[in-house]
Amino acid sequence: MLKLKHPSCLLCVGASQCGKTTVIRQIIAQKAYDYEFKNIIWSYKAFQEWFIKEKGIKFVEGLLERFESDSLYIFDDYLHSLDEKFHSYSLSLRIILE
Repeated sequence: MLKLKHPSCLLCVGASQCGKTTVIRQIIAQKAYDYEFKNIIWSYKAFQEWFIKEKGIKFVEGLLERFESDSLYIFDDYLHSLDEKFHSYSLSLRIILE
């Protein structure tokens, strides 16, 4: 079984509708981390129906201002927003993650 370390950064990248959200949900459901998170927080831009039935995840619209080290954060579909914002200025965008 897959075991992920905490703290870490995981990038899930793929084409639209390829199953990225499903993979992340499976990782959460399988408790694939070597750490028991106090909170799981899913930050989203567009509400999805499955949010209503999901247990154990706090769903927050928009980006957060503060973070806690004992929580798992999922940022759903924000890269495209950044790209659109910078595209209107005719700039190139590079993102470096640690």
